[in-house]
Amino acid sequence: MATQHSLLPSAAEQVERTLDGPVSGIRVEEKEHESHIPLRMDPQAWWAHVRTLGHYDPNYPYHLDYEYGPDWTDDPQYVADGVRRLLDPQHWSATFSFWATLKPEWDDLVQTERKILIPQDIRDGLSADNLYRIKMEGVIPDGLIAARSLPKDRRSLTVRRHDPEHPDQLYLEVVSKTERDVQRDTRHKMEAYQALGIREYLLYDPFRRLGDRPQLYVYRLSGNGSPAYTKVDPTRWADRHPVYRSEVLDQEIRMLPANDRGGSLEPLDNEHRLQLWEPTQGVWLDPEVEMQLKLAASHAEGLRQGLLQGQINDRLDLLADAPLESSESVTEVRNTLEQNWRRTGTVPSMAQTLEVVTGRHPWRTLLTE
Repeated sequence: MATQHSLLPSAAEQVERTLDGPVSGIRVEEKEHESHIPLRMDPQAWWAHVRTLGHYDPNYPYHLDYEYGPDWTDDPQYVADGVRRLLDPQHWSATFSFWATLKPEWDDLVQTERKILIPQDIRDGLSADNLYRIKMEGVIPDGLIAARSLPKDRRSLTVRRHDPEHPDQLYLEVVSKTERDVQRDTRHKMEAYQALGIREYLLYDPFRRLGDRPQLYVYRLSGNGSPAYTKVDPTRWADRHPVYRSEVLDQEIRMLPANDRGGSLEPLDNEHRLQLWEPTQGVWLDPEVEMQLKLAASHAEGLRQGLLQGQINDRLDLLADAPLESSESVTEVRNTLEQNWRRTGTVPSMAQTLEVVTGRHPWRTLLTE
């Protein structure tokens, strides 16, 4: 039996639909939902409200920790046609950053909010009290690296079956606020992902539920026969944050809150970024950092081009009275030199230019390689 990582949650989890049932996408938005009466203060009224919803499912274990509106919910496990998810900014930014940072290299293998149905034989092998054995037919990792690309006509689906021959490579979970979510992510999902053969499990804690600061934790399958998750030690620490070597990504990674980032960024505690170490440049990269580097490089290039143009103009002005062969045109000589200097990005020294002006050397000696 798999190692127990934490306590049983305080409430039941979701009963998920099978792939043959109706499936719809989930739109993740930062938009705040409309004002509402705090029905959770009155459980009886709260339940009466939930039962009036058009998407009410009598088989789903609705919970007072969450709110359910006509077309929205903040329940991270709830899936229904036409119902959008309202994620807290911390959860949303960490999940989005996972996708945005890895997308350039991993393309459609990087996915978010996809429901993975667990085969019955794997569910039967979980602990007797594991929620993915007794109630839930599938898991919804916040982010994942799939084993294979999906056909184009299936990429919009939010539900697919686990393929034992080609298990997904990596799952990310962002720990939510409530204790039941902490227990689900640190025990029930961990055991399920282990049984599914997910090679690496990234667990990010933005709400300080597992420690005294936001932190990334990494688990990796190890052992023969019945692989189990082993907690991975950081390879080093950078800016007081743990750095891990991901075998799946083949890179050093870290998760960094915006408050701990340098530069001119406005510090926002609800922004969290997955970053990859770029040893050649010696920087931690994510899409925002890359944009800043490109802007800085563009600015530097503009300054360089301005300096180069000034140097070109100085040399051409000095050459205005340089001696030429009778068959040579002043305009052609100037154009040839300017094009050459622009192409190579270098210009001759003023001393070399004066040698041509005084007739000691022909103008062709000013061409640069």
